Amino acid sequence: MKSNVVKNGIVFAMFVIGILYVLIYFFVPKLNIEKNKITINVNEDYQNINYSASVIGKDVTDKVKVDGVVDTSHVGTYRITYELKESIFDIKKVVEVKVVDNVPPELKLYGQEEYKVCSVDSFEDEGYSAVDNYDGDLTDKVEVKKYDSSIDYIVKDSSNNETKKTRNIIIDDEVAPSIKLKGNEKVYVTLNSEYKEEGATASDNCDGDITNNIQIEGSIDVNNEGTYTLTYIVKDSKGNESSVKREVVVQKEQVVADKNNKNTNGVIYLTFDDGPGGYTNTILDVLKKYDVKATFFVTLAGSDDVIKREYDEGHTVALHTATHKYEIYTSVDTYFADLNKVAKRVKDITGIDSKYVRFPGGSSNTISRRYSSGIMTKLAKEVQERGYKYYDWNVDVNDAGKCAYVSNRQYCVLSNFKSGIYPNRSNVVLMHDIKSYTASALEDMIKYGKSKGFTFKAIDDNTPTCHHGIHN
Repeated sequence: MKSNVVKNGIVFAMFVIGILYVLIYFFVPKLNIEKNKITINVNEDYQNINYSASVIGKDVTDKVKVDGVVDTSHVGTYRITYELKESIFDIKKVVEVKVVDNVPPELKLYGQEEYKVCSVDSFEDEGYSAVDNYDGDLTDKVEVKKYDSSIDYIVKDSSNNETKKTRNIIIDDEVAPSIKLKGNEKVYVTLNSEYKEEGATASDNCDGDITNNIQIEGSIDVNNEGTYTLTYIVKDSKGNESSVKREVVVQKEQVVADKNNKNTNGVIYLTFDDGPGGYTNTILDVLKKYDVKATFFVTLAGSDDVIKREYDEGHTVALHTATHKYEIYTSVDTYFADLNKVAKRVKDITGIDSKYVRFPGGSSNTISRRYSSGIMTKLAKEVQERGYKYYDWNVDVNDAGKCAYVSNRQYCVLSNFKSGIYPNRSNVVLMHDIKSYTASALEDMIKYGKSKGFTFKAIDDNTPTCHHGIHN
């Protein structure tokens, strides 16, 4: 009897539960969402997921309230709440939206991806940049790791996305040293005098200063006239080699007798090349102060007014070239085409046809060999056949040579002037009126010359020509 009661109770309970389930199934509102977790990329468009709601088969989707905002421009986790209130029921469901950044930064290396250098430490980085779609400029976040044969560049964004690039470093040295002569490429030495070697300097990209490694090949016999070549050779620690050459011309002293000069103490012809320039008026002021006449071998540079002043104050306006480019030695025609331009300028300004010329580099120059073999021999003859006189020099103050590379340039120019002039001859002095230190030294030159009894003159038709030996 007792067991029947228990059995009946169980059956009744199950019946009640069944009834409740049916009631819940049919009468409790239903809220359905497509998914409860979503992942999207940063800056993508976000749209709410599909959802629906119903009560006893009736669609009540329009009663669902959606609350929450997803900011797709910022990485993070956002929650969107879907809520349905119906009768006594309040149903909520939450969708988790995760905004992520899966795009690695863009890393750019400037320059090459492979370099040959002396060592990894000596490598000079040409730079790099890093930009991320989310974080922006990450250049200052780039980590640089140096190894024996490579350099790694690594950058991570705030989402830990990583980009890596590598430069390959080859430890090698294929670059030849740099070697530079001290003094001029061409040197004139008086027969039976002393040749003073000025040497050279050398540096290497890996070894630094290797001047002490320079070897000089060749010899000079100052007791025999001729042109001698010295070769300066230097090697770096890897065996890369460079060389330069210097020509040394041993010749008799370039003494030019001045038959019209009765002054036993000699004549000084001050000549200025390459102007007019920024210091020509200063030079003219000094010449005027001491009543000294000079000769200006002019180009197309500078002001016409300065050339007019040179002429008006009694100086000789002579011809250098229009361009002072060594390409004029390509042929006889190219030389005269250039010369005619500067001759026309002088004629237009002064009204005279100047017939005194000076070759760039002098008639003894060898750079003309690069452009035409034997051109100086041809030109020396041709200019005279066309009625010109050409003038070299026998005194060089070196204002365009070694004096340009010393600390006291003015003193250097003055010293070369003093040591270069000799009595009982015509001293044709080479200078440049585009050099400030030459202008500064001029007054002391004139004072010294006058104190030694020299006479100063400008080149004219009675001036004996001063010619070097021609080597091309």
